[in-house]
Parts: sequence; C-alpha cells; structure tokens
Amino acid sequence: METLADLFVRHRLAVAIGLIAISSVAAYGIWGPAWEARLRGQVAVSDEIPRRERPENIVARGAQCQLVIESPRMFAPQTIAAYRRVSQAVRRLDVVTTVTGIEQVPVFGPLGLPEPLLPANGASPRAFARARQRALKHPLIAGQLLSADARTMIVLVGLNESAMDNGIPRAKRLKMAFDKIRRAARDAASSENLRIRLTGRLPLIADQNEAFTRDRRKFTLIANVLVFLMAGLMFRRLSAILIVSLASMLGLFWATGALALLGE
Repeated sequence: METLADLFVRHRLAVAIGLIAISSVAAYGIWGPAWEARLRGQVAVSDEIPRRERPENIVARGAQCQLVIESPRMFAPQTIAAYRRVSQAVRRLDVVTTVTGIEQVPVFGPLGLPEPLLPANGASPRAFARARQRALKHPLIAGQLLSADARTMIVLVGLNESAMDNGIPRAKRLKMAFDKIRRAARDAASSENLRIRLTGRLPLIADQNEAFTRDRRKFTLIANVLVFLMAGLMFRRLSAILIVSLASMLGLFWATGALALLGE
C-alpha cells in the first residue's frame, strides 16, 4: 500500500491527468448524447416483434400520442362542442400534423353514402343520443376510440418533429411539445367538465426519463449528504472529512458515468 501511495505522491501530474480523463469520460456518459440515441431506440417501432404479440387495437399501432378525454356525459351537445374545440385547438399547433377522433372515422348511411357521425353543434339532444348509439355499434370506434360506457374518448395525435427546435435535445423537444398539446387542449375545454390527459408511447417514455433523472439527482444528493455525515461522525476534522467524502463522491460519479456508457 505504501508503494501505491508513493506513486500518487511522486507522479501527481500523471494522477491529475488520469483523474481528469476518467472524470471526463464519466461526464460524457452522464450528460453526453449517447442517452438520446438510446431514447430513439426505445421509441422506434420494431418490426421484429412477432405479429401475434402486437396489440390489435388500432390506437396502439403507430399512434405517437393520444389525448384521453373523459366525461360522464360525453355525447351531450355541450360536451361534443368542447371536444370539437379541443380537436381544433390541438390541430392548429405547429408541432402537430394530424388529429384523428371519432369524427374522422368513416360512417355510411342506409344508402351507402358517407355521412358525419356527430351532428352539428346546436342539434337536438335526441340527435346526439342517436350518434352515441351508432358510435357504440361502429367496429372502428367501439372499444377503439370510445369506451364501452361511452364516457372515455381517445383522440390520436401525430407529431411534427420537423417544426420543433433541433438545437435542443430530443427528449426536451418532445416534452415541450407535449406540454404545448396539454395546455392547448385544457384551455379549449376549460368551460366544460372534461378531464383531459395525454398518453401514448412517446409521452410515457418522456415521463419515465424525466422521473429517472429527477430520482437520480435526489438519491445522489441523499448519498452525498450521508457520506458527509458519516465522515463527520468518524473523523471530526474538516481535512479528513473532505478526503473521505470527495473520494466516495468521485467513485459514485465514475460508477454512474460507466453505467450510462453501458446503457444501464
């Protein structure tokens, strides 16, 4: 051990260069762009998944994100008017390419001619009640875009990533787009008793990454505080406390960077 300690003392410049090099690699693992490539890998739809293991619900296939709209009186005239305002507000956003809800599903009348599923705003409550019954019998709507009790509706939203700022990381771009969609939808439906949430593959991955980053910072801070407290109880001298604490913190930093580089 004395020989190893003497090496640190006699070759301080080499030790300092080594510390800087290892710390730089660890910092690149934690804050570098490698994690963004892993995020793209998570987001990508793999064709290697066997067909029988893929969900058959049309909402789950290829939909980047979905608005979940809930109301105890979904087919009331004022609720449908609010739903239309929400769809229009989200469709006008530059980060959105398509908005697909029950209104965009083709419906054919008795003569085989296409006709709108939902009546115009201001129609009688009876017309909306008929629209509810038709929606619950439609194979592309019932159980797909509308729940069996007609209280929950799903609206598919396609993202326009080319309209987002490419100067910031993709995860942050997506989070800003999701916040913009949520805000536009809730503002448009503020006058009605609608519960609106955003879900889907991309929002869930973004929330997962944000929660992981938040928890990692919190537990790293807790670990560092515990190291300082334990060192203070054991050594009770500032110089000894700093030597022990900084060494442990540096080891934690290196380990976190190595795990990030390994994709863990």
